[in-house]
Amino acid sequence: MISTFPRVQRWSCYEGFWYFPMFLEGLMSAQDHFIPQSTDIFITSCPKTGTTWLKALTFAICTRSRLSGSSASSLLTKVPHDCVPLLEYDFAQNPMKRDRAVPLVSTHVPYMGSSKAVINIS
Repeated sequence: MISTFPRVQRWSCYEGFWYFPMFLEGLMSAQDHFIPQSTDIFITSCPKTGTTWLKALTFAICTRSRLSGSSASSLLTKVPHDCVPLLEYDFAQNPMKRDRAVPLVSTHVPYMGSSKAVINIS
């Protein structure tokens, strides 16, 4: 199906936005299978605009109340991309990978390119 979309170099146009094929496959899968929760917090950014820092800061803020004096942040042993899954990649690979205790979801998809379920819950 993706092969039928308009292409320029390696980018494919889908619903008016340009995507790299690997992420387009994941986006289409997420649109079909991802079920957002009302408590989800979406971290949305363009690629290469500080996504790693944004994920780290958001994760640290959202999980700080879970840390006691003796426990350490997951960010000391994992990279931010492992702490906050990417909607169009991680959920497409394994929709059940999600840690319900951390309601964070990262995406590079524009708001209007999000699944209807995400738009309706927001």
